[in-house]
Amino acid sequence: MAAAAETSVALSPRQRDVLFYLRKGMRNAEIGTLLGIKERTVKMYVHQLFDIFDVTNRTELAGSLRYSDEAGLRNTPCTEVHVHKNVGS
Repeated sequence: MAAAAETSVALSPRQRDVLFYLRKGMRNAEIGTLLGIKERTVKMYVHQLFDIFDVTNRTELAGSLRYSDEAGLRNTPCTEVHVHKNVGS
């Protein structure tokens, strides 16, 4: 049986920005426009996030995150991210 483990993940400021907008359901092109970067650059950051959180799509990414809402981070880019992963067998 696999157990869930929680670990903190350090993200770059840009990865946090992209993650913030992903959580809001924005598309890569929209994120790129807001951040002043190309869509393909956003796509690169999205794939980095997939690798960091060991997921394959945006839905899995959203499901693996937990934010500290009591710290007032619900509507601002996060500074702390926790990921839940199955460990063991």
